[in-house]
Amino acid sequence: MVLITASCCDKTGRYVIDGHCDKSLDGDTVSLAYSNDGAFLIGFSTAVITDGKFKFEGSVEGCKVAYICCRQGERNICTIFFLEEGYMTATMDRAHFTVSGTGYNDMYNRFEDSIRYYIRELEDIEYSFYERELENEEMIRLGTKGYNLQKNLISYIRNTINSNMGNMFGLYMLVAYSDLFTSTELKQLIAGIPTSSIDRSNNSLYDVIVAISSERDRYNK
Repeated sequence: MVLITASCCDKTGRYVIDGHCDKSLDGDTVSLAYSNDGAFLIGFSTAVITDGKFKFEGSVEGCKVAYICCRQGERNICTIFFLEEGYMTATMDRAHFTVSGTGYNDMYNRFEDSIRYYIRELEDIEYSFYERELENEEMIRLGTKGYNLQKNLISYIRNTINSNMGNMFGLYMLVAYSDLFTSTELKQLIAGIPTSSIDRSNNSLYDVIVAISSERDRYNK
């Protein structure tokens, strides 16, 4: 498990995003938006694709949850990434964006790759159940395999979050996957967030997960 400390995400710094895509998209507009909590946008800018390239650069205070999007026909191609100090590369194809080059984004990409692996395996099992006639032994084998995959997937997500509660990546993932934790576990995770690594008084993600925990407590009463 890779652990990133929060020190790289607690100050104002310069960022550069060099984008690459197919030249057929020349003239289209790419949008960059960011927020403190992944919901309420606090910044927005655009760039026009020229010769299959686009670029964003500027200053960012701390680390922001960001979105980069481009409209292709009737579809919006978007991805979530971390806007942080450093040099990033944004690659766009007909299906999605990938932003890489900095610590949080590279870690997020590795996480997403692992999630996609588990999902593909589970989809293959589901396909086998509905598209093929199976003997009982084969059904039991596939059912057991699916159960173990789901258990391993949940364990992987939980372990990733537990190992990164001292940084913005872990906090963001906890908000996204809070349903995988009990109310008691959420409280313990929140209490264990190092005040030295994340400014609780100026962090909307922290406020969101505290609100989720409080709402869970009210529901359980």
